[in-house]
Amino acid sequence: MVFQANTYSVLLVSASEKNVAATLPLLPPSDFYPVSVAGSVSEAQRRLMGESFDLVIINSPLPDDAGVRFALDAAGEKGTLVLMIVRAEQHSQVCAAVSPFGIFTLARPCSRQ
Repeated sequence: MVFQANTYSVLLVSASEKNVAATLPLLPPSDFYPVSVAGSVSEAQRRLMGESFDLVIINSPLPDDAGVRFALDAAGEKGTLVLMIVRAEQHSQVCAAVSPFGIFTLARPCSRQ
């Protein structure tokens, strides 16, 4: 059997340009391509209606919503993995709400590793 590398399409949803700039280097083009960026839930919903993504990363909160409902909708898409990055004080509540649906959560701030 020959090893075949895959690339995964990513939708990064974040209102913070600083967060986008910090996250993009963690997604090398050899593994994650294309990487699309949306600055709000409404923009991300439009993107998700027109395209399919392997991975959706949501940096919550967003200007128009916390992103939980969008995360649930995105997780319902076939073959889409969802990661929510939330404030540490909200992590346990959000994790309890979304983890039964296969959505991963990460408390912010978090280290690069």
